[in-house]
Amino acid sequence: MILNNVYQNEVCKLEKYHSFCVNAVQMYSVNQINQIDFSDIEDIIEFLDRLFINELDFLQIHPTDYFQIYNKTYYLKCEKNIFL
Repeated sequence: MILNNVYQNEVCKLEKYHSFCVNAVQMYSVNQINQIDFSDIEDIIEFLDRLFINELDFLQIHPTDYFQIYNKTYYLKCEKNIFL
């Protein structure tokens, strides 16, 4: 249960970070309308989509590796206790 909550919290963080980045790009484009093309904005948002989708995929497929890479020791401690 604890392990699942940690996992779900990480998924929620990734979704929140994705939304924040997309909103930041959109706000930048509004403020710098003469300095950035609409196609550039679309390309950046597509890139962010791929980046975060790949991150979520990695989390789902290899959660232990994901948390080791990002040094999420709480998850790793929970996992160790569950599988002992």
